Formats: sequence, structure tokens, C-alpha cells
Amino acid sequence: RAQEDFAGAARVVEFALGLHRADGEKWGQALALHNLGQVVLRLGDADRAGACMAESLTLYRELGNKEGIAMCLAGCPTVADINSAL
Repeated sequence: RAQEDFAGAARVVEFALGLHRADGEKWGQALALHNLGQVVLRLGDADRAGACMAESLTLYRELGNKEGIAMCLAGCPTVADINSAL
């Protein structure tokens, strides 16, 4: 079984997010933020995960990307469940 390296994954996604922000590319930012939210959630940082998901959702709404909106909303209950358990 492969070792799960969520901290390493977070670094890679943060790097990608920085590139998308530098280019002003909203779709890439939204996707990177969603992915980062999923990764930091696995690292146990529910507050940061929620912030990433919320920012991703905002960008997807600005873009009118219904699939992205649905993807973010599907992840929000998980973040809320973890926050309520803390």
C-alpha cells in the first residue's frame, strides 16, 4: 500500500494555486482551492478546509460553473460535520 503524503500534496496544490492566482485564472484557482480543501481536511484542519471550499464556491459561482458549485456543496457537509465534532 502506498504511503499517503497529505502534507506533500498540500504543498503541491498550494504551489499550483499560487500559479493560478498569479495568472488571474479563476477556474484554476477554484479547482486548486477545492483540492486544497480536501487535502487539508484529511490533515485535520477543518477550519482551513472550510475557508478553501468557501473561496472555491465563490469563484465557481462567479464563473457560473454549475459542476464546480455542486462539487463544493457536496464537500461542505463533510467540513461541517468535522467542525461540529471538534
